[in-house]
Amino acid sequence: MNKDVSEIELPLHAHLPGENARHPEGFLDHVIDLAPNITLSNDALGNIPFQYGLRLLEQGFYWESHEVLEAVWMNAVPNSKERHLLQGIIHVANASLKLRLKRLNAAQRLKVLAEDCIARAYVHDDVNMGFSKSDVEQLCKKHMKI
Repeated sequence: MNKDVSEIELPLHAHLPGENARHPEGFLDHVIDLAPNITLSNDALGNIPFQYGLRLLEQGFYWESHEVLEAVWMNAVPNSKERHLLQGIIHVANASLKLRLKRLNAAQRLKVLAEDCIARAYVHDDVNMGFSKSDVEQLCKKHMKI
């Protein structure tokens, strides 16, 4: 099934824990269920949940991005470059959410974790999941303004 990620609707609102209602249970399952059985860097362009999770991140849906990307992360091989990168991006989403909630200490702690994961994701390769290390560092700077 080939799906254009831009055609998948965005949530009506960004969930902010403690500030607004949580989305209904399973509201992202239609995307999460598209996750490949094994997350591989070479398949990143066709990995709909990965691409949608990045779109959610870019649009400021940090909690939702974390939910979708976690499914992709869970299917990555333990200690693989893909798993490290996904964990780093999930930390970026979580740190961005904490910043929005004005929880600066938590955001700073998550920023350090994100940077560590991203460094491990690029030990042996210049490109991972379609991104260079500098691409991911730019993503961090854009969303984690700490």
